[in-house]
Amino acid sequence: MQSAFDAATAVTPLGEGRYRARIDEGWDIAGNANGGYLIALAARAIHDSVGRPPLSVTAHYLAPGRSGPCAIDVDVVRSGRRTATAVAR
Repeated sequence: MQSAFDAATAVTPLGEGRYRARIDEGWDIAGNANGGYLIALAARAIHDSVGRPPLSVTAHYLAPGRSGPCAIDVDVVRSGRRTATAVAR
């Protein structure tokens, strides 16, 4: 059974590092999506791209996240046997 958080952070691969997702209502603070929730969306896309979940994440917020559909682009910078480096926008 899928949890509410798993459902709210689901991403759909579109090919070539592009993902479709939705910023759901209810994961916000005063109308802006919670930062940890936004990171979780990006982390799910990175996990799908490199085949393992991120161990460390750094985030820079350039604008507030509003509810609605969104696109996530993942660039895999380096992928080895044990570690990978990726950027999600």
